Amino acid sequence: MESGFQDFGPITVHGNLGRAAFERNSPSSASFTISYDTPEQDVSAGSSEEAVSWACSREIGHMRRALTDLGVALASRLSAEGAAPRVERSWENAEKRAWSRSATGLRVSASTWACQEVLEGSGRYSDRHLVLNLVTQAIQQRQENIRGAYAKILLEIDSATPLLTEPNRRHSSHLYESSPINFGR
Repeated sequence: MESGFQDFGPITVHGNLGRAAFERNSPSSASFTISYDTPEQDVSAGSSEEAVSWACSREIGHMRRALTDLGVALASRLSAEGAAPRVERSWENAEKRAWSRSATGLRVSASTWACQEVLEGSGRYSDRHLVLNLVTQAIQQRQENIRGAYAKILLEIDSATPLLTEPNRRHSSHLYESSPINFGR
């Protein structure tokens, strides 16, 4: 059996905030999924900028807790055997939050985020380190995406014209040792 390969099916963790799963399909193929829910937010603040800033910060904190907790729980159940991979992800993301504004505050509707990665590469990498690396990068990327979504809310508040669009996400990952080993979606 190749280093880092576990052949006993998907490993899934459920938490209060979401779900994560990892499955080693073969020595050179694996899949990783993670999702979390963000609760509705009701913000009472003085200005639109303050309300949006507070809601954005709160959602980023929630996301970081959810993805960190899920990633650590999942990684603790995976093999640490093998080399620590270096993963470089590229992604595209377009998302929108449903919101409403009243004289007393801002309400941002609940949302769900999900990511699925299909990984192709060598089985000599540690599954545990691979998951931790993917989660770390997902947190950084989600933080950017959330800030962008709330910047759009602020623009919409200023223009008083909410624009509702459907999320459109595409993810790809790349794993590098000394030469690139592509992961793809």
